[in-house]
Amino acid sequence: MDDLATLHVLGVKLVILTSVRLQVDRRLGVERENVGLRVRGLRVTGSAELAAVQVECGLARSRVEAALSRALRSGGASHGRSTIGVDVVGGNGFVSGQPVGVVDGIDTGFTGAARLVDAGKISRHLDAGEIVLLSALAYSPSGETFNVRTEEIAARAAPALLASKLIFVTAGHELAWRDVNSTSIPFVRRVASLRLDDARTLLDRRDELDRRDSSSITAQILDLTNWCVSALEQGVTRAHLIAPTDGALLRELYTRDGAGTLISRDIYEGIRSATCSDIDSLISLITPLEADGTLLERPRPKLLEEVNRGCFYILARDDLPIACASLKRLDAAGTCAELGCLVVSRKYRRLSKGDALLSYLERVAIASGVQELFALSTKTMQWFVERGFHQVSLGSLPQERQDIYDKSRKPKVYRKILKADRDVDVEDAFWTRRHAEDEFGNSVT
Repeated sequence: MDDLATLHVLGVKLVILTSVRLQVDRRLGVERENVGLRVRGLRVTGSAELAAVQVECGLARSRVEAALSRALRSGGASHGRSTIGVDVVGGNGFVSGQPVGVVDGIDTGFTGAARLVDAGKISRHLDAGEIVLLSALAYSPSGETFNVRTEEIAARAAPALLASKLIFVTAGHELAWRDVNSTSIPFVRRVASLRLDDARTLLDRRDELDRRDSSSITAQILDLTNWCVSALEQGVTRAHLIAPTDGALLRELYTRDGAGTLISRDIYEGIRSATCSDIDSLISLITPLEADGTLLERPRPKLLEEVNRGCFYILARDDLPIACASLKRLDAAGTCAELGCLVVSRKYRRLSKGDALLSYLERVAIASGVQELFALSTKTMQWFVERGFHQVSLGSLPQERQDIYDKSRKPKVYRKILKADRDVDVEDAFWTRRHAEDEFGNSVT
Protein backbone atom coordinates (compact mmCIF):
# COMPACT_ATOMS: atom_id res chain seq x y z
CA MET A 1 0.00 0.00 0.00
CA ASP A 2 2.91 2.38 0.63
CA ASP A 3 4.21 1.70 -2.87
CA LEU A 4 0.75 2.30 -4.35
CA ALA A 5 0.40 5.53 -2.42
CA THR A 6 3.73 6.70 -3.81
CA LEU A 7 2.61 5.86 -7.36
CA HIS A 8 -0.58 7.85 -6.79
CA VAL A 9 1.43 10.87 -5.62
CA LEU A 10 3.52 10.55 -8.78
CA GLY A 11 0.36 10.88 -10.84
CA VAL A 12 -0.20 7.24 -11.82
CA LYS A 13 -3.89 6.38 -12.21
CA LEU A 14 -4.56 3.27 -10.14
CA VAL A 15 -7.22 0.60 -10.30
CA ILE A 16 -6.71 -1.92 -7.50
CA LEU A 17 -8.16 -5.41 -7.22
CA THR A 18 -7.84 -7.48 -4.08
CA SER A 19 -8.10 -11.25 -4.23
CA VAL A 20 -9.59 -12.89 -1.13
CA ARG A 21 -9.24 -16.53 -2.20
CA LEU A 22 -7.03 -17.57 0.72
CA GLN A 23 -9.08 -15.59 3.24
CA VAL A 24 -12.27 -17.27 2.03
CA ASP A 25 -10.62 -20.67 2.35
CA ARG A 26 -9.71 -19.90 5.95
CA ARG A 27 -13.19 -18.61 6.76
CA LEU A 28 -14.73 -21.76 5.34
CA GLY A 29 -12.28 -23.93 7.25
CA VAL A 30 -10.80 -25.33 4.05
CA GLU A 31 -7.46 -27.04 4.64
CA ARG A 32 -4.55 -26.86 2.23
CA GLU A 33 -5.01 -30.52 1.32
CA ASN A 34 -8.73 -30.05 0.73
CA VAL A 35 -9.28 -26.97 -1.39
CA GLY A 36 -13.04 -27.44 -1.63
CA LEU A 37 -15.04 -28.23 -4.72
CA ARG A 38 -13.47 -26.67 -7.79
CA VAL A 39 -13.91 -27.24 -11.49
CA ARG A 40 -11.32 -26.06 -14.00
CA GLY A 41 -9.77 -23.88 -11.32
CA LEU A 42 -13.07 -22.19 -10.40
CA ARG A 43 -14.57 -22.37 -6.93
CA VAL A 44 -18.06 -23.82 -6.92
CA THR A 45 -19.88 -21.04 -5.07
CA GLY A 46 -22.90 -21.98 -3.01
CA SER A 47 -24.71 -19.72 -0.54
CA ALA A 48 -22.14 -20.30 2.22
CA GLU A 49 -19.20 -19.65 -0.11
CA LEU A 50 -20.80 -16.49 -1.48
CA ALA A 51 -21.43 -15.14 2.02
CA ALA A 52 -17.77 -15.76 2.89
CA VAL A 53 -16.65 -13.94 -0.26
CA GLN A 54 -18.88 -10.97 0.57
CA VAL A 55 -17.53 -10.71 4.11
CA GLU A 56 -13.89 -10.99 3.06
CA CYS A 57 -14.31 -8.48 0.22
CA GLY A 58 -15.69 -5.97 2.71
CA LEU A 59 -12.82 -6.57 5.13
CA ALA A 60 -10.26 -6.27 2.33
CA ARG A 61 -11.72 -2.96 1.19
CA SER A 62 -11.59 -1.60 4.73
CA ARG A 63 -7.94 -2.60 5.10
CA VAL A 64 -6.99 -1.08 1.75
CA GLU A 65 -8.73 2.21 2.53
CA ALA A 66 -7.11 2.43 5.97
CA ALA A 67 -3.65 1.62 4.62
CA LEU A 68 -3.87 4.17 1.80
CA SER A 69 -5.20 6.82 4.17
CA ARG A 70 -2.24 6.28 6.50
CA ALA A 71 0.34 6.12 3.71
CA LEU A 72 -0.85 9.23 1.91
CA ARG A 73 -1.29 11.28 5.07
CA SER A 74 2.13 10.31 6.41
CA GLY A 75 3.59 11.31 3.04
CA GLY A 76 1.93 14.72 3.26
CA ALA A 77 -0.03 14.17 0.05
CA SER A 78 -3.47 15.72 -0.02
CA HIS A 79 -3.51 16.77 -3.69
CA GLY A 80 -4.58 20.27 -2.71
CA ARG A 81 -7.48 19.07 -0.61
CA SER A 82 -7.96 18.95 3.14
CA THR A 83 -9.04 15.31 3.12
CA ILE A 84 -7.31 12.71 5.26
CA GLY A 85 -5.92 10.83 2.29
CA VAL A 86 -7.28 10.05 -1.11
CA ASP A 87 -10.75 8.98 -2.11
CA VAL A 88 -10.96 5.24 -2.74
CA VAL A 89 -14.01 4.51 -4.83
CA GLY A 90 -15.75 1.16 -5.21
CA GLY A 91 -19.27 0.03 -5.90
CA ASN A 92 -21.58 -2.11 -7.94
CA GLY A 93 -21.52 -0.08 -11.14
CA PHE A 94 -18.04 -0.82 -12.44
CA VAL A 95 -18.20 -4.51 -13.39
CA SER A 96 -21.30 -6.50 -14.27
CA GLY A 97 -21.35 -10.27 -14.01
CA GLN A 98 -23.10 -13.29 -15.38
CA PRO A 99 -23.20 -16.91 -14.22
CA VAL A 100 -20.62 -19.37 -15.42
CA GLY A 101 -23.32 -22.03 -15.27
CA VAL A 102 -22.73 -25.75 -15.60
CA VAL A 103 -19.13 -26.82 -16.26
CA ASP A 104 -18.24 -30.47 -16.88
CA GLY A 105 -21.64 -31.44 -15.53
CA ILE A 106 -21.21 -29.46 -12.29
CA ASP A 107 -23.40 -26.47 -11.45
CA THR A 108 -20.99 -23.74 -10.34
CA GLY A 109 -23.75 -21.85 -8.51
CA PHE A 110 -22.90 -18.20 -7.85
CA THR A 111 -19.55 -18.45 -9.63
CA GLY A 112 -19.56 -15.77 -12.30
CA ALA A 113 -17.69 -14.29 -15.22
CA ALA A 114 -17.10 -10.63 -16.02
CA ARG A 115 -19.78 -9.49 -18.44
CA LEU A 116 -19.00 -5.81 -18.90
CA VAL A 117 -16.46 -3.33 -17.53
CA ASP A 118 -17.74 0.26 -17.47
CA ALA A 119 -14.48 1.88 -18.54
CA GLY A 120 -16.05 5.32 -18.92
CA LYS A 121 -17.28 5.42 -15.34
CA ILE A 122 -13.95 4.17 -13.97
CA SER A 123 -12.02 6.71 -16.05
CA ARG A 124 -14.08 9.61 -14.72
CA HIS A 125 -13.10 8.69 -11.16
CA LEU A 126 -9.45 8.27 -12.14
CA ASP A 127 -9.44 11.66 -13.87
CA ALA A 128 -10.80 13.17 -10.65
CA GLY A 129 -7.70 11.97 -8.79
CA GLU A 130 -9.40 9.02 -7.11
CA ILE A 131 -8.28 5.42 -6.77
CA VAL A 132 -10.77 2.82 -7.97
CA LEU A 133 -11.02 -0.38 -5.94
CA LEU A 134 -12.59 -3.45 -7.52
CA SER A 135 -13.31 -6.78 -5.87
CA ALA A 136 -14.27 -10.34 -6.70
CA LEU A 137 -17.97 -9.39 -6.56
CA ALA A 138 -19.90 -8.52 -9.71
CA TYR A 139 -23.61 -7.93 -10.08
CA SER A 140 -26.12 -8.71 -12.79
CA PRO A 141 -28.80 -6.26 -13.99
CA SER A 142 -31.37 -8.47 -12.24
CA GLY A 143 -29.62 -7.97 -8.88
CA GLU A 144 -27.80 -11.28 -8.54
CA THR A 145 -24.33 -11.35 -6.96
CA PHE A 146 -21.51 -13.42 -8.45
CA ASN A 147 -18.07 -14.46 -7.29
CA VAL A 148 -15.70 -13.65 -10.18
CA ARG A 149 -11.98 -14.34 -10.34
CA THR A 150 -10.09 -11.08 -9.82
CA GLU A 151 -7.51 -12.20 -12.41
CA GLU A 152 -10.28 -12.30 -15.00
CA ILE A 153 -11.61 -8.88 -13.99
CA ALA A 154 -8.10 -7.42 -14.18
CA ALA A 155 -7.44 -8.91 -17.62
CA ARG A 156 -10.78 -7.53 -18.86
CA ALA A 157 -10.54 -4.10 -17.20
CA ALA A 158 -6.97 -3.28 -18.26
CA PRO A 159 -7.58 -3.25 -22.03
CA ALA A 160 -11.01 -1.65 -21.58
CA LEU A 161 -9.30 1.24 -19.76
CA LEU A 162 -6.49 1.40 -22.35
CA ALA A 163 -4.11 0.74 -19.47
CA SER A 164 -0.40 0.72 -20.17
CA LYS A 165 0.30 -1.87 -17.46
CA LEU A 166 -1.34 -4.86 -15.79
CA ILE A 167 0.48 -5.85 -12.61
CA PHE A 168 -0.06 -9.00 -10.54
CA VAL A 169 1.41 -8.65 -7.05
CA THR A 170 1.38 -12.21 -5.85
CA ALA A 171 3.40 -14.23 -3.35
CA GLY A 172 5.57 -17.04 -4.66
CA HIS A 173 4.54 -16.68 -8.29
CA GLU A 174 7.71 -15.13 -9.63
CA LEU A 175 8.69 -16.50 -13.02
CA ALA A 176 12.13 -18.14 -12.83
CA TRP A 177 14.25 -20.69 -14.63
CA ARG A 178 16.22 -23.48 -12.99
CA ASP A 179 19.53 -24.82 -14.33
CA VAL A 180 18.92 -28.53 -13.80
CA ASN A 181 22.31 -29.36 -15.35
CA SER A 182 24.21 -27.65 -12.55
CA THR A 183 26.59 -30.01 -10.79
CA SER A 184 25.93 -28.34 -7.46
CA ILE A 185 22.68 -26.97 -6.09
CA PRO A 186 20.39 -26.14 -9.04
CA PHE A 187 20.73 -22.46 -9.89
CA VAL A 188 17.47 -20.48 -9.90
CA ARG A 189 17.28 -17.11 -11.61
CA ARG A 190 14.40 -14.69 -12.06
CA VAL A 191 13.20 -14.25 -15.62
CA ALA A 192 13.49 -10.47 -15.90
CA SER A 193 11.63 -10.13 -19.18
CA LEU A 194 9.61 -12.15 -21.63
CA ARG A 195 8.23 -11.25 -25.04
CA LEU A 196 4.60 -11.94 -25.82
CA ASP A 197 5.52 -14.59 -28.38
CA ASP A 198 7.75 -16.30 -25.82
CA ALA A 199 4.93 -16.25 -23.27
CA ARG A 200 2.62 -17.84 -25.84
CA THR A 201 5.24 -20.54 -26.45
CA LEU A 202 5.45 -21.14 -22.70
CA LEU A 203 1.68 -21.61 -22.53
CA ASP A 204 1.74 -23.94 -25.53
CA ARG A 205 3.97 -26.22 -23.43
CA ARG A 206 1.69 -25.95 -20.42
CA ASP A 207 0.76 -29.63 -20.29
CA GLU A 208 4.42 -30.66 -20.50
CA LEU A 209 5.42 -28.23 -17.75
CA ASP A 210 2.57 -29.40 -15.54
CA ARG A 211 3.79 -32.99 -15.91
CA ARG A 212 7.38 -32.02 -15.07
CA ASP A 213 6.34 -29.95 -12.06
CA SER A 214 2.88 -30.62 -10.68
CA SER A 215 3.19 -28.10 -7.85
CA SER A 216 0.41 -25.57 -7.39
CA ILE A 217 2.94 -22.75 -7.73
CA THR A 218 3.80 -23.79 -11.30
CA ALA A 219 0.13 -23.99 -12.17
CA GLN A 220 -0.48 -20.53 -10.68
CA ILE A 221 2.45 -19.00 -12.56
CA LEU A 222 1.18 -20.39 -15.84
CA ASP A 223 -2.35 -19.27 -15.01
CA LEU A 224 -1.21 -15.69 -14.37
CA THR A 225 0.92 -15.76 -17.51
CA ASN A 226 -2.20 -16.77 -19.42
CA TRP A 227 -4.13 -13.75 -18.08
CA CYS A 228 -1.18 -11.49 -18.94
CA VAL A 229 -1.15 -12.79 -22.51
CA SER A 230 -4.89 -12.23 -22.78
CA ALA A 231 -4.54 -8.59 -21.72
CA LEU A 232 -1.54 -7.94 -23.97
CA GLU A 233 -3.36 -9.37 -26.98
CA GLN A 234 -6.14 -6.86 -26.33
CA GLY A 235 -3.82 -3.85 -26.35
CA VAL A 236 -2.20 -3.56 -22.91
CA THR A 237 1.46 -2.65 -23.41
CA ARG A 238 3.15 -4.35 -20.45
CA ALA A 239 2.27 -6.99 -17.84
CA HIS A 240 4.26 -7.67 -14.67
CA LEU A 241 4.51 -10.44 -12.08
CA ILE A 242 6.08 -9.30 -8.80
CA ALA A 243 6.27 -10.48 -5.23
CA PRO A 244 4.58 -8.49 -2.40
CA THR A 245 7.74 -7.20 -0.73
CA ASP A 246 8.42 -3.64 0.39
CA GLY A 247 9.53 -1.48 -2.51
CA ALA A 248 9.21 -4.24 -5.12
CA LEU A 249 6.55 -2.37 -7.11
CA LEU A 250 8.64 0.80 -7.29
CA ARG A 251 11.79 -1.13 -8.21
CA GLU A 252 9.93 -2.97 -10.95
CA LEU A 253 8.59 0.20 -12.53
CA TYR A 254 11.44 2.65 -11.99
CA THR A 255 14.71 0.71 -12.09
CA ARG A 256 16.42 -1.00 -14.98
CA ASP A 257 16.82 -4.37 -13.29
CA GLY A 258 13.25 -4.44 -11.99
CA ALA A 259 12.09 -6.75 -9.23
CA GLY A 260 9.87 -9.26 -11.04
CA THR A 261 9.04 -10.50 -14.52
CA LEU A 262 8.05 -8.14 -17.34
CA ILE A 263 5.97 -9.58 -20.18
CA SER A 264 5.81 -7.15 -23.09
CA ARG A 265 3.72 -6.87 -26.21
CA ASP A 266 5.92 -6.84 -29.28
CA ILE A 267 6.18 -3.25 -30.49
CA TYR A 268 8.33 -4.46 -33.39
CA GLU A 269 5.61 -6.27 -35.31
CA GLY A 270 6.19 -4.21 -38.45
CA ILE A 271 10.01 -4.44 -38.47
CA ARG A 272 11.78 -6.94 -40.72
CA SER A 273 14.95 -7.42 -42.73
CA ALA A 274 14.94 -5.58 -46.05
CA THR A 275 14.78 -7.57 -49.28
CA CYS A 276 15.68 -6.78 -52.88
CA SER A 277 12.06 -5.86 -53.56
CA ASP A 278 12.42 -2.99 -51.05
CA ILE A 279 15.25 -1.26 -52.94
CA ASP A 280 13.08 1.33 -54.66
CA SER A 281 11.34 2.19 -51.37
CA LEU A 282 14.71 2.48 -49.62
CA ILE A 283 16.01 4.82 -52.30
CA SER A 284 12.89 6.98 -51.93
CA LEU A 285 13.48 7.23 -48.18
CA ILE A 286 17.20 7.91 -48.39
CA THR A 287 17.53 10.22 -51.42
CA PRO A 288 16.16 13.45 -49.80
CA LEU A 289 18.66 13.14 -46.93
CA GLU A 290 21.49 12.37 -49.32
CA ALA A 291 20.58 15.50 -51.27
CA ASP A 292 20.83 17.79 -48.23
CA GLY A 293 24.07 16.19 -47.02
CA THR A 294 22.65 14.46 -43.95
CA LEU A 295 23.52 11.02 -45.34
CA LEU A 296 26.47 9.81 -47.37
CA GLU A 297 25.35 8.95 -50.89
CA ARG A 298 24.79 5.23 -51.48
CA PRO A 299 24.72 4.18 -55.16
CA ARG A 300 22.07 1.60 -55.99
CA PRO A 301 24.58 -1.28 -56.45
CA LYS A 302 26.13 -0.59 -53.02
CA LEU A 303 22.70 -0.39 -51.39
CA LEU A 304 21.69 -3.66 -53.06
CA GLU A 305 24.89 -5.29 -51.81
CA GLU A 306 24.21 -4.21 -48.22
CA VAL A 307 20.62 -5.45 -48.42
CA ASN A 308 21.82 -8.83 -49.70
CA ARG A 309 24.29 -9.00 -46.79
CA GLY A 310 21.38 -8.56 -44.37
CA CYS A 311 22.55 -5.17 -43.09
CA PHE A 312 19.31 -3.25 -43.71
CA TYR A 313 16.08 -3.35 -41.71
CA ILE A 314 12.80 -1.63 -42.45
CA LEU A 315 9.72 -0.66 -40.48
CA ALA A 316 6.75 -1.26 -42.74
CA ARG A 317 3.15 -0.11 -42.64
CA ASP A 318 0.80 -2.14 -44.83
CA ASP A 319 4.05 -3.70 -46.11
CA LEU A 320 5.25 -0.29 -47.34
CA PRO A 321 8.59 0.78 -45.79
CA ILE A 322 8.20 3.99 -43.77
CA ALA A 323 11.56 3.82 -41.95
CA CYS A 324 14.89 2.09 -42.40
CA ALA A 325 18.28 1.63 -40.75
CA SER A 326 21.40 -0.44 -41.21
CA LEU A 327 23.43 -2.45 -38.70
CA LYS A 328 26.97 -3.54 -39.60
CA ARG A 329 29.64 -5.35 -37.63
CA LEU A 330 32.88 -3.38 -37.37
CA ASP A 331 35.41 -5.86 -36.01
CA ALA A 332 36.34 -9.50 -36.44
CA ALA A 333 35.35 -10.33 -32.87
CA GLY A 334 31.82 -9.06 -33.51
CA THR A 335 31.67 -6.96 -30.34
CA CYS A 336 31.36 -3.63 -32.18
CA ALA A 337 28.69 -2.58 -34.66
CA GLU A 338 27.65 0.59 -36.47
CA LEU A 339 24.13 1.94 -36.72
CA GLY A 340 23.65 3.87 -39.93
CA CYS A 341 21.20 5.29 -42.43
CA LEU A 342 18.39 5.66 -39.87
CA VAL A 343 15.65 7.41 -41.82
CA VAL A 344 11.94 7.89 -41.11
CA SER A 345 9.48 9.02 -43.78
CA ARG A 346 8.55 12.67 -43.25
CA LYS A 347 4.87 11.79 -42.76
CA TYR A 348 5.70 9.49 -39.85
CA ARG A 349 8.29 11.56 -38.02
CA ARG A 350 7.71 12.49 -34.36
CA LEU A 351 5.72 9.27 -33.89
CA SER A 352 8.61 7.40 -32.21
CA LYS A 353 9.16 5.21 -35.28
CA GLY A 354 12.88 5.93 -35.12
CA ASP A 355 12.91 4.99 -31.44
CA ALA A 356 11.21 1.69 -32.20
CA LEU A 357 13.71 0.88 -34.94
CA LEU A 358 16.65 1.84 -32.72
CA SER A 359 15.39 -0.31 -29.85
CA TYR A 360 14.87 -3.24 -32.20
CA LEU A 361 18.38 -3.00 -33.63
CA GLU A 362 19.83 -2.73 -30.13
CA ARG A 363 18.06 -5.99 -29.28
CA VAL A 364 19.42 -7.60 -32.46
CA ALA A 365 22.91 -6.38 -31.58
CA ILE A 366 22.73 -7.66 -28.00
CA ALA A 367 21.54 -11.06 -29.19
CA SER A 368 24.55 -11.16 -31.55
CA GLY A 369 27.05 -10.41 -28.80
CA VAL A 370 27.62 -6.74 -29.69
CA GLN A 371 28.75 -4.65 -26.73
CA GLU A 372 29.50 -1.29 -28.36
CA LEU A 373 27.15 0.40 -30.83
CA PHE A 374 28.56 3.32 -32.85
CA ALA A 375 26.79 5.99 -34.86
CA LEU A 376 28.42 8.62 -37.08
CA SER A 377 26.54 11.84 -37.72
CA THR A 378 26.99 15.35 -39.11
CA LYS A 379 23.55 16.80 -38.34
CA THR A 380 21.49 14.54 -36.05
CA MET A 381 23.90 14.36 -33.12
CA GLN A 382 21.41 15.50 -30.47
CA TRP A 383 18.96 12.73 -31.37
CA PHE A 384 21.58 10.11 -30.55
CA VAL A 385 22.71 11.90 -27.37
CA GLU A 386 19.12 11.91 -26.09
CA ARG A 387 19.04 8.13 -26.55
CA GLY A 388 22.11 7.26 -24.53
CA PHE A 389 24.94 7.75 -27.04
CA HIS A 390 28.06 9.69 -26.01
CA GLN A 391 30.52 11.47 -28.26
CA VAL A 392 33.90 9.74 -28.47
CA SER A 393 37.10 10.29 -30.40
CA LEU A 394 37.80 8.80 -33.81
CA GLY A 395 40.32 6.52 -32.14
CA SER A 396 37.50 4.77 -30.28
CA LEU A 397 36.36 3.20 -33.56
CA PRO A 398 37.82 -0.19 -34.53
CA GLN A 399 40.78 0.21 -36.86
CA GLU A 400 38.85 -1.32 -39.76
CA ARG A 401 36.31 1.52 -39.53
CA GLN A 402 38.94 4.22 -39.02
CA ASP A 403 40.57 3.16 -42.28
CA ILE A 404 37.45 4.10 -44.28
CA TYR A 405 36.48 7.19 -42.26
CA ASP A 406 35.38 10.05 -44.55
CA LYS A 407 37.76 12.86 -43.67
CA SER A 408 36.06 15.28 -46.05
CA ARG A 409 32.68 15.08 -44.24
CA LYS A 410 34.24 14.65 -40.76
CA PRO A 411 31.15 13.10 -39.08
CA LYS A 412 31.19 13.05 -35.30
CA VAL A 413 31.47 9.66 -33.62
CA TYR A 414 29.03 8.50 -30.94
CA ARG A 415 29.04 5.32 -28.92
CA LYS A 416 26.53 3.50 -26.73
CA ILE A 417 27.48 0.64 -24.42
CA LEU A 418 24.89 -2.12 -24.72
CA LYS A 419 24.00 -3.97 -21.55
CA ALA A 420 21.37 -6.54 -20.63
CA ASP A 421 18.11 -7.39 -22.34
CA ARG A 422 16.22 -5.82 -19.44
CA ASP A 423 17.89 -2.47 -20.16
CA VAL A 424 16.44 -2.58 -23.64
CA ASP A 425 13.05 -3.59 -22.23
CA VAL A 426 13.03 -0.57 -19.94
CA GLU A 427 13.75 1.72 -22.88
CA ASP A 428 11.00 -0.01 -24.88
CA ALA A 429 8.56 0.61 -22.04
CA PHE A 430 8.99 4.35 -22.24
CA TRP A 431 9.69 5.17 -25.89
CA THR A 432 5.99 5.65 -26.66
CA ARG A 433 5.72 8.24 -23.88
CA ARG A 434 7.91 10.80 -25.63
CA HIS A 435 6.01 13.78 -26.97
CA ALA A 436 4.81 13.20 -30.49
CA GLU A 437 2.16 14.20 -32.98
CA ASP A 438 -0.15 11.87 -34.83
CA GLU A 439 -0.87 11.98 -38.56
CA PHE A 440 -3.49 14.68 -37.97
CA GLY A 441 -1.21 16.99 -35.99
CA ASN A 442 -2.79 16.20 -32.61
CA SER A 443 -0.48 16.14 -29.59
CA VAL A 444 -0.16 12.65 -28.16
CA THR A 445 2.03 10.88 -25.61
